[in-house]
Formats: sequence, structure tokens, C-alpha cells
Amino acid sequence: MAKTPGEPKRTKLNLDSKDIVQIKKRDKEIKDKFNLPHELYQGQKDFIKDATEIIRNNRLGILESPTGTGKTLSSLITAMEYLGDSEFITEGVSKANADLLKSLYNRTNKRVIYACRTHTQLDQVVKELEGLNKYSGMHTSGVVLGSRRQTCINYKVNGSKDINNMCRSTIKDRKCSFYNNFQEGKAEKSNKNTISIEEAISLGNSCRVCPYFYLKHQARNASIIILPYSLLLQKDFFSELGIQMGETVLIIDEAHNLYSTVLDEYSAGISESELSQIIPVYSEYMNKQEGKRKVDFLELFIFVSGVFEYLKRSSKEDGTDTEQAEIYNINRFLIDAELDHINLLEIAERIDPFLPSKVFPMRKDDVENKKEDILRRLCKLVRLLGECDRHSYIVKEKGHITLKNIYPSDYLSYFVDIKSILAIGGTLTQSSDISLLFNREVTKRTYPSVCKNIQVSICSDYSFVYNKRNEEVMRAFSLAMLYYKKIEKGGILLFVQSKSVLSILKLYTARERISNVNILFEGSASIKEYKERLKKERKVLMVCVMGGNFSEGINFSNDLCRVLIICGIPLPKPTEEILLIQKTRGEDYFIDKGMQAVNQTIGRSIRAENDYSCVLLLDKRFIKYKEKLSKWLQPYIVERTSSDTLNPMVSKLNEWHRMEKK
Repeated sequence: MAKTPGEPKRTKLNLDSKDIVQIKKRDKEIKDKFNLPHELYQGQKDFIKDATEIIRNNRLGILESPTGTGKTLSSLITAMEYLGDSEFITEGVSKANADLLKSLYNRTNKRVIYACRTHTQLDQVVKELEGLNKYSGMHTSGVVLGSRRQTCINYKVNGSKDINNMCRSTIKDRKCSFYNNFQEGKAEKSNKNTISIEEAISLGNSCRVCPYFYLKHQARNASIIILPYSLLLQKDFFSELGIQMGETVLIIDEAHNLYSTVLDEYSAGISESELSQIIPVYSEYMNKQEGKRKVDFLELFIFVSGVFEYLKRSSKEDGTDTEQAEIYNINRFLIDAELDHINLLEIAERIDPFLPSKVFPMRKDDVENKKEDILRRLCKLVRLLGECDRHSYIVKEKGHITLKNIYPSDYLSYFVDIKSILAIGGTLTQSSDISLLFNREVTKRTYPSVCKNIQVSICSDYSFVYNKRNEEVMRAFSLAMLYYKKIEKGGILLFVQSKSVLSILKLYTARERISNVNILFEGSASIKEYKERLKKERKVLMVCVMGGNFSEGINFSNDLCRVLIICGIPLPKPTEEILLIQKTRGEDYFIDKGMQAVNQTIGRSIRAENDYSCVLLLDKRFIKYKEKLSKWLQPYIVERTSSDTLNPMVSKLNEWHRMEKK
């Protein structure tokens, strides 16, 4: 049985002999049922057991499992176990007849929705599902739903920046032959249980049918629907596919990204200059209307004009030098804008969803149709203002307003009846964001990493308080240089707190003419350049900014990161908006956000079982907040000074390097 050397011990349960027998029996059943070519890690077995129990009890499960632990496989096995006998055994039956049987005699409405952040992850999930079907001989159906941007094969449409509206306009006028062919049923029947975006595009090209609508059609009978976050946040989407929430399980991959995605989706903004572009055309269109229709247009026009005049007044009062954003509650904003007498909810309900494209129809010389986009965002602002609650607020800055919300859980109220939710990711349990999105009982679980070759040192001889940070970052840079000279190969990533601090180091290296070290700086070098330099020179020191491009979404596996140095806790800037959120969310909000960024960055530095990395956390405050580091890291953390850390860590790195070469 494959064990994970050096993995943290799971909390011991008081199990009697009957419990142990049952667990072993369950593990054997899964192994026999799925006929996997390799033994599951113990963490995967625990994950499947816990997730199954969470689904049974209709709870929200927050499951933290680090990179490389097989989260996708564990999640899909859990999903297939939940679906159980809802899958017909269709051996010897054609795919078309199997689908017909399922639609006519389906004994259950069980579904699993699997949401991913990126389109790359979507196809990875469906390929994993295809593999499980192959090994087990099961026939669990799975379909990937992509965006129009990912699936459109009509060159007249997919070149548009506003592809969604371009598509709607084109099919409405019956000008898309691919959609017309799909409507006429010209798509070939697929014999596969799983359909990826890539396969749908291939089929679309060969049959001249639209892959986007083909996938949506196939999803109606699929047991597992794999989709991006953007579709997850469309409240009418599930009813369109005939999905019954009471028997549906939602799995959210990389779930630490969901909260910010929801905040972005349910915020809306508009500027004075944008309103000035659409008011004349909107007014002209409104004056062509008659009767009640004209009254509806007039009510929206009053709102548009009121916001425009408010922003004009604000610009004059604030002057040109004002950069600080101001925060207003919704009532204060409506009173100041003289719009408190308007029933925004009624206006929002009467807005024609096709209004923007009617006022600003698509023109051949304007594929972006920017004015339509402005009106669309304005309609969204009206709708969100009409639906807002006490947690909503307005941010006003430089002739621009944005509606935001601190607690966006009400926007996901359509999930209230869903059977269960599994939120999975590598850095979840220390954050409360996910539990704020869904109003239900929460179960949190953490699983060990398969990566044994990691050391984390909290260096107490650093203190990145504001008045000392420039001095401390110079010491950190010198420390990074020492590691560069002593390690045999690999990348050293030095993360500093801000762009201004990075500029100090950049000027210093130029002034001192440091030429015997391969140094790159974020902003001056891309990840591609970093990889190429590392391949050529064996060792590179890369200076990055926490919260910048290099700390968000880039994986530094293998030689891309052998030493990770983080300078201080990257706390959010204490703007008026952040202070408002902290006041509502509690004193820990600042620290939680900073430590979440640290956990995510560490997770990207070590990606697989045989990978290795050393992490230095330079700030004595990390000792106080040690428990906020990911649980899977805890067994590998030591507290010592940077000078006491150097030789042991370099020795360990070189030892791992020699083992790698064998």
C-alpha cells in the first residue's frame, strides 16, 4: 500500500474493533468497485468517507486537501458513490437508446454539479471521470459546459469582445448557420459517456453545429455537469436544465476563489464619462416610444440623469486632486443623488433584458459595442440597488461609483434547497469566507500533504512594521543572496510587501552593480523569462510582490521554487472600505486576509510528492499567528533565527537535490 512518508498524523479517533472492520470493508469496496490501477492515499480514503457523510447529513463541507493529494479523484469517487444506482447499466445498448431510457424511466433526479475556476480545470475533471468509467466499467455521464468564448466556432462572432451579446443578436436574426444546424438536429450522436469542450468543438466543426448549445443540450441528461464559476452564479441556469436542487450535490473546486468571484459578480459600477456617452442616444430612443412603454423608459432616464448630475457635482466639490475613495450607505447615496423617491425595484423588474441591444444595436464597425456594455452595466446597477440590503454600500472615487456588498450570501439564496455542498481546496479551513456564502451547518476537515520534502522556518529576528520595513527588506535581500550562493540549483523567490519596496531593491541592485547574481524583478520580467533564465543559468533570484501577478495563480513546481522567502504578513491597505469590512467582519479580518495570501503562496511552491522546497517566513508576528498557517504545514514548522536556519536548510536542499538525481 502506498503510504505518504512524513505526512502529519490525523487526529486519532476512539474506534472499536467493529468500526475498524467497517472502515476496512468500505475501503475494499471502493477499491474493488473502481478497480483503480493504484492504491488510494489514506488522506483520499478519509476524504471520501467524510464527504459521503457530509452529503448524507445535507451539510456544507469545507475540505482542505493540499496540492498533489488527488482531490479531483476523491471528489469524483464521492460523486459517483452518491449517484449510485441512478446510472443505468447500458452495456450492449446504443448511447441514443440509453439516453432515451434514462429520460423515460429515470428513477432518480440525483445530479452532481462540479464547478471549477478555469476552463483548463474543467477538461481535467472530465478526463479524470472518463478514466474512472474506464477502470470501473461504470457509465457515469459527464458533460463540460464552457463559455461562448471557449466554444464558439463562428468566426464572425468569436472575434467580438462582447461575444455573449453578439451571439444572442446573431441567433435571434437566424444568421448563425451553426446554431440553425443544431436546432435542426444535425449533430451526430456521441457514443461517449463524457464530453469535453475539445470534443464538442471537434464535433461542431465536423457536423457544422454549435458546440455551446450542443453541450447545454447534452447536460440535460448528464449525471455530472462540470462548469465554470460564471455559470454557477446564474440563478436561472439550473432551472433551465431541469435540475432539482433537493437531490443535487454541488462540488466547488479551488473554493478559496469563490467568495471574491461572487463579490465581483454582484457588484456594478458606472462613471460620469460613461453616462455622458449614452444619455443623448438613450433620450432620443425614449422619445420615439409611446404610452406606458415611454413611462418605463422615462423612469430609468430619471435615474440615469440623477446619477450623472450627482457625479458632476461630486467632481466639482472634490476637485481634481482627490484620490481617496469615499464610502456611503445606500440611503445616504440615494438622498445625496436626489433619487430617494424612486422605486428602484419596480424599475429593475420592468427593464427589458434586451433593452441595451435595442438602444445600441450591433454595428459592423463596432464589434465591441462599448455603449451597449455601458447601458448593460447601468441596468445591472439598477437591479442590484433594487435588491440591496443593509450590507450593501457605495464606493465613490474620481467620478465613478461602484455598488458592493460585504455579505453576499443572499445572492446565492437559490442554493438554499440544494442537498449538500462540498467546498474543496488547499487553503480553506483558516478562512470564514466560504461559510458566509451558504447558510447551513458546516463541517471542516483537513487532510495531510503527500509532499514530505518541505521545511518552514519562522524567523523571529525580523519585524516588518512600517517604520522598519525598508531596513528589514535590505536584510532579507542579503539573506536571499546567501541562499543563492549556497544552493546547487533552483529558483529563489523573494516576496516583498509592495511595489514601492520592490523599487527600492531594484534601484539598490542597479546602484551597486550586482552582476554576479541572476536577479529578475516582477514587472520587468515575465514568468516565461524567469523559466528560460532558470533553464539556462541553473540558479535565479526572483523578486516579487505579494498580491502581484507572481503570487496569484502561478504554480512554482520543482526547480521554479526551491527557496521561498516571504517578507512580513501582507496585510490589506487600511482604506475606508477595508475598515468598513473589518468593522463588520471582526478584528481578525486583516490578519486572516494576510495569512490566506501566505498559505496560497506556500501551496504554489510545492506541487507534487517528489517536489521539495524550503520556506522562510520573515517576521516575528508569524509566531503569534502560527495557527493560521494551513494545518498540513504545521508538522514542518520550526521557529528560529534566520542565521540558525541557513545551514540546516541549505544542507537539506542539497540533500534532496542529490536524492533527485539518483
